[in-house]
Amino acid sequence: MKYLANLKLQSAEERTTLVKQYEILIGAQNSFNNMRSVTNMFYASVNSIIIASLSYGKDVGITPNAHPIIFLTIASMGAILCISWILLLFNHAKIIHTYNNLIKEVESYLPAPLFTVSINLLDGKRTPGSTVDTSSEGLPKKELLVPIFFITAYVTYAFSSFFIV
Repeated sequence: MKYLANLKLQSAEERTTLVKQYEILIGAQNSFNNMRSVTNMFYASVNSIIIASLSYGKDVGITPNAHPIIFLTIASMGAILCISWILLLFNHAKIIHTYNNLIKEVESYLPAPLFTVSINLLDGKRTPGSTVDTSSEGLPKKELLVPIFFITAYVTYAFSSFFIV
């Protein structure tokens, strides 16, 4: 989609303004990536604490048979936390897609579309005139593996605690 289809850069001042806006957009994307990293660390830490507390409760002799509701509630809260994390990751993917499209659009008016070339390389697309052929999955897909791992751990814990004698 061409967001800037009617953009006409007729003066040096307009081109300078576009470069400044491009710098702001890149800075906003970097800030978002930093926030995304901190958010992922938060979710991973909280889920690690929940898994550790479930394991600790089992190891010190607080058996799920004595307090099944407590353990089931804790495991359920962890799973719900993971589901909210996955939903947030899908939202992050939309934001990343939007930033990437805007940056590529602005770069179409700049002499060297470096970001577009790097995105194409990461997506496994060949840039015109390039012999480089790399392939990479999108980061959000890989990020989804961590909350899925935690959900699997919660389900495994619940199954082993409540159904295995």
